[in-house]
Amino acid sequence: MLIAYSSRRAALLAAVLLGAAALPAAAQAQSGAADSQAAVPATVYKPAIVYRPEAANGATPDRNWAQNNATVAATNSMSLTMKGMRGADGSHA
Repeated sequence: MLIAYSSRRAALLAAVLLGAAALPAAAQAQSGAADSQAAVPATVYKPAIVYRPEAANGATPDRNWAQNNATVAATNSMSLTMKGMRGADGSHA
């Protein structure tokens, strides 16, 4: 019984696989181009990320450097890292 069942199952599997293999060949034969000289629209490239150039800055690089140095110099960097470290009277611990 087990042998008969597995042989039937193998035959069914073979029939399904052969039938499935014939489908792409039939679809390929039917999908031939009707007119090989037909006009086709041009291919257009559309990037996924739109490039936006950086806005032009009127200042020269050396002036930007000096301005950024002035910004950093005006910031008390220790006060940025030591928040919450003040004593009860408001002074540093």
